[in-house]
Amino acid sequence: MALKVNLLHHANSGIEWKTLANHKANAKAALFWFRGEQGLLRRGRPLMPEWQPLRRDLKDLSLRGKLSGLIRYCSLKGIAPGAVDQAVVDAYMAYRKETTALAVDIKARRAIARAWNASRGIEGWPQQELIGPPLKAKQGPRWEVRGSCKRTSLLT
Repeated sequence: MALKVNLLHHANSGIEWKTLANHKANAKAALFWFRGEQGLLRRGRPLMPEWQPLRRDLKDLSLRGKLSGLIRYCSLKGIAPGAVDQAVVDAYMAYRKETTALAVDIKARRAIARAWNASRGIEGWPQQELIGPPLKAKQGPRWEVRGSCKRTSLLT
Protein backbone atom coordinates (compact mmCIF):
# COMPACT_ATOMS: atom_id res chain seq x y z
CA MET A 1 0.00 0.00 0.00
CA ALA A 2 1.46 3.32 -1.02
CA LEU A 3 1.57 6.19 1.43
CA LYS A 4 -0.77 8.54 -0.44
CA VAL A 5 -0.50 11.27 2.20
CA ASN A 6 3.16 11.74 1.21
CA LEU A 7 2.02 12.63 -2.31
CA LEU A 8 0.07 15.65 -1.09
CA HIS A 9 1.50 19.01 -2.03
CA HIS A 10 0.71 22.23 -0.20
CA ALA A 11 0.19 24.24 -3.39
CA ASN A 12 -2.47 21.82 -4.64
CA SER A 13 -4.17 21.93 -1.24
CA GLY A 14 -4.23 25.73 -1.12
CA ILE A 15 -2.36 25.92 2.19
CA GLU A 16 1.15 26.73 3.35
CA TRP A 17 3.75 23.92 3.43
CA LYS A 18 4.12 24.16 7.21
CA THR A 19 0.36 23.84 7.71
CA LEU A 20 0.30 20.70 5.57
CA ALA A 21 3.26 19.28 7.53
CA ASN A 22 1.36 19.92 10.78
CA HIS A 23 -1.75 18.20 9.42
CA LYS A 24 0.32 15.15 8.39
CA ALA A 25 1.97 14.96 11.82
CA ASN A 26 -1.38 15.32 13.61
CA ALA A 27 -2.96 12.60 11.46
CA LYS A 28 -0.05 10.26 12.18
CA ALA A 29 -0.28 10.93 15.92
CA ALA A 30 -4.04 10.32 15.86
CA LEU A 31 -3.62 6.99 14.07
CA PHE A 32 -1.01 5.87 16.60
CA TRP A 33 -3.29 6.93 19.44
CA PHE A 34 -6.26 4.99 18.02
CA ARG A 35 -4.10 1.90 17.61
CA GLY A 36 -2.92 2.27 21.20
CA GLU A 37 0.74 2.59 20.25
CA GLN A 38 2.88 4.59 22.62
CA GLY A 39 6.57 5.10 23.17
CA LEU A 40 7.43 4.55 19.49
CA LEU A 41 10.68 5.75 18.05
CA ARG A 42 10.32 8.88 15.98
CA ARG A 43 12.21 7.49 12.98
CA GLY A 44 11.48 3.75 13.05
CA ARG A 45 13.54 0.88 14.38
CA PRO A 46 17.17 1.34 15.31
CA LEU A 47 19.71 -0.14 12.92
CA MET A 48 21.09 -3.62 13.49
CA PRO A 49 24.46 -3.51 15.28
CA GLU A 50 26.21 -4.70 12.10
CA TRP A 51 24.90 -1.70 10.14
CA GLN A 52 25.50 1.04 12.72
CA PRO A 53 29.28 1.49 12.25
CA LEU A 54 28.96 1.25 8.47
CA ARG A 55 26.36 4.01 8.28
CA ARG A 56 28.28 6.12 10.81
CA ASP A 57 31.45 5.83 8.68
CA LEU A 58 29.64 7.07 5.55
CA LYS A 59 31.03 10.62 5.77
CA ASP A 60 30.17 11.50 2.17
CA LEU A 61 26.62 12.89 2.37
CA SER A 62 25.90 11.93 -1.23
CA LEU A 63 26.77 8.28 -0.59
CA ARG A 64 24.87 8.32 2.70
CA GLY A 65 21.79 9.75 1.01
CA LYS A 66 21.83 7.10 -1.71
CA LEU A 67 22.43 4.19 0.67
CA SER A 68 20.39 5.15 3.75
CA GLY A 69 17.17 3.63 2.45
CA LEU A 70 18.86 0.36 1.53
CA ILE A 71 20.63 0.24 4.90
CA ARG A 72 17.39 0.86 6.81
CA TYR A 73 15.54 -1.73 4.71
CA CYS A 74 18.23 -4.38 5.27
CA SER A 75 18.31 -3.65 8.98
CA LEU A 76 14.52 -3.87 9.20
CA LYS A 77 14.51 -7.22 7.36
CA GLY A 78 17.43 -8.61 9.38
CA ILE A 79 19.77 -8.76 6.37
CA ALA A 80 23.44 -8.59 7.32
CA PRO A 81 25.76 -6.32 5.31
CA GLY A 82 27.62 -9.31 3.87
CA ALA A 83 24.37 -10.78 2.52
CA VAL A 84 23.46 -7.81 0.32
CA ASP A 85 23.28 -8.87 -3.32
CA GLN A 86 21.22 -8.17 -6.44
CA ALA A 87 18.20 -10.04 -5.03
CA VAL A 88 18.22 -7.85 -1.92
CA VAL A 89 18.42 -4.71 -4.06
CA ASP A 90 15.51 -6.01 -6.18
CA ALA A 91 13.43 -6.58 -3.04
CA TYR A 92 14.38 -3.15 -1.70
CA MET A 93 13.36 -1.45 -4.93
CA ALA A 94 9.98 -3.25 -4.86
CA TYR A 95 9.51 -2.14 -1.23
CA ARG A 96 10.56 1.41 -2.14
CA LYS A 97 8.05 1.49 -4.99
CA GLU A 98 5.21 0.40 -2.70
CA THR A 99 5.98 2.61 0.27
CA THR A 100 7.54 5.82 -1.03
CA ALA A 101 7.36 8.32 -3.82
CA LEU A 102 11.10 7.94 -4.48
CA ALA A 103 12.36 6.99 -7.92
CA VAL A 104 12.71 3.28 -8.69
CA ASP A 105 13.91 3.58 -12.27
CA ILE A 106 17.18 2.43 -13.82
CA LYS A 107 18.89 5.68 -12.83
CA ALA A 108 18.02 5.16 -9.14
CA ARG A 109 19.22 1.53 -9.22
CA ARG A 110 22.47 2.56 -10.88
CA ALA A 111 23.03 5.32 -8.28
CA ILE A 112 22.57 2.83 -5.42
CA ALA A 113 24.95 0.31 -6.99
CA ARG A 114 27.59 2.97 -7.65
CA ALA A 115 27.29 4.36 -4.12
CA TRP A 116 27.63 0.85 -2.66
CA ASN A 117 30.68 0.08 -4.78
CA ALA A 118 32.28 3.45 -3.94
CA SER A 119 31.81 2.67 -0.24
CA ARG A 120 33.83 -0.56 -0.42
CA GLY A 121 36.91 1.47 0.48
CA ILE A 122 35.48 2.11 3.96
CA GLU A 123 36.97 -0.14 6.62
CA GLY A 124 34.62 -3.01 7.41
CA TRP A 125 32.39 -2.40 4.38
CA PRO A 126 31.38 -5.63 2.60
CA GLN A 127 33.45 -6.22 -0.51
CA GLN A 128 30.78 -7.72 -2.77
CA GLU A 129 30.16 -5.60 -5.84
CA LEU A 130 26.67 -4.59 -6.88
CA ILE A 131 26.04 -4.49 -10.60
CA GLY A 132 23.91 -1.61 -11.83
CA PRO A 133 21.74 -1.79 -14.91
CA PRO A 134 23.80 -1.47 -18.10
CA LEU A 135 24.08 1.85 -19.85
CA LYS A 136 22.29 2.26 -23.15
CA ALA A 137 24.52 1.82 -26.16
CA LYS A 138 25.51 5.15 -27.59
CA GLN A 139 24.03 5.89 -30.94
CA GLY A 140 25.99 7.84 -33.49
CA PRO A 141 24.62 10.65 -35.57
CA ARG A 142 21.83 9.91 -37.96
CA TRP A 143 23.06 10.24 -41.53
CA GLU A 144 19.86 9.80 -43.50
CA VAL A 145 18.34 12.93 -44.97
CA ARG A 146 14.81 13.76 -43.98
CA GLY A 147 12.64 15.62 -46.43
CA SER A 148 14.06 17.56 -49.30
CA CYS A 149 17.16 19.68 -49.05
CA LYS A 150 16.93 22.92 -50.91
CA ARG A 151 20.14 24.77 -51.65
CA THR A 152 19.97 28.49 -51.19
CA SER A 153 22.58 30.99 -52.04
CA LEU A 154 23.65 33.55 -49.51
CA LEU A 155 24.54 35.97 -52.29
CA THR A 156 21.05 36.42 -53.74
